[in-house]
Amino acid sequence: MSRPSLPLVLDRVGKRFDAVAVLADLSLTVEPGEVLALLGPSGSGKTTLLRLIAGFESPDTGSLSLGDERIDRLPAERRGFGMVFQHYALFPHLTVAGNVAFGLEGRRLPRGEVDRRVASALARVELTGLGSRRVSEISGGQQQRVALARALAPEPRLLLLDEPLSNLDPSLRERTRRDLARFLAELGITTVLVTHEQEEAFELGRRVALLHGGRLVQVGTPEQLYGAPADRFVAGFVGRASFVPARVDADGTAIAGDALPGGTLRLAAPAPAGSRGEAMLRPEELALAAPGSAGAVPGVVVTTRFGGALSWVVVRTPGGIELEVQVAGERPAAGTPTGVVRAAGAPPPRFFPVPG
Repeated sequence: MSRPSLPLVLDRVGKRFDAVAVLADLSLTVEPGEVLALLGPSGSGKTTLLRLIAGFESPDTGSLSLGDERIDRLPAERRGFGMVFQHYALFPHLTVAGNVAFGLEGRRLPRGEVDRRVASALARVELTGLGSRRVSEISGGQQQRVALARALAPEPRLLLLDEPLSNLDPSLRERTRRDLARFLAELGITTVLVTHEQEEAFELGRRVALLHGGRLVQVGTPEQLYGAPADRFVAGFVGRASFVPARVDADGTAIAGDALPGGTLRLAAPAPAGSRGEAMLRPEELALAAPGSAGAVPGVVVTTRFGGALSWVVVRTPGGIELEVQVAGERPAAGTPTGVVRAAGAPPPRFFPVPG
């Protein structure tokens, strides 16, 4: 059984490599029992942050604590954390059970206790009965679960996952992601996951911490990051969106733009009157209409992307602005004249002013 979960608290953490600031003044709390996904583009600092938590690197500034215990001064082996590495780091010459037992045998535990923990960890990831197999004889998804079982066997205080699905092929990655989401929900252990895949972060993380340029730009549920992005970077990085040049009206409550379906629209939140910037339109907030329809922006279909029950159509307006529209059913062919309107029930758009 795992130890009781404790909050992980990062307070104004900073890290530099030579003259480059990789993390800057980062503060974050991971709540007991939650799965927090660290998401961001390459070079955002998410892997460095995970290494700081694991103890493989030391912060230059700030502190890390687990509950009331300061951990940034502890070596990695004394933190009591479990980690699943990107490439699993399994030993091919050992059996499944041998890999899971590897981290326990150095602790001088009685043989019976080692066997008990190995059996328990394999059961938790649904690999009972495969202990005698060599890791080269099982699938990639099963290897990922062996790595997870090995991390769980020492009954860690915190679980760290470093891009745990990145080396699986797409179909296996999707199935394994569903399994991993279920395992993490059942375990209830505080978990920090690093990924560059939005879909992975949104499915596995109860909350998502989005990093950019070494800074934490927004922390929230997937719904919050998608529906209420903190800034233009978050809006463009999370999900799909079109951005239309727009200006705020005199009372700061509506926006207008030549390529904005519907003309003048109420804002999701007031903005400074007279501001110029961009309105964000998600594909599901738009719909196709016959050319010349009331309130429609005219355009021509540029590309389409089939997605099963839903597809995505990119329409170029006369001014050269491209609007991405989510459609159900039949897709129009490239070159087809069309119109774009606001979908029924679409929420008010968000506005991002241009600096300066």
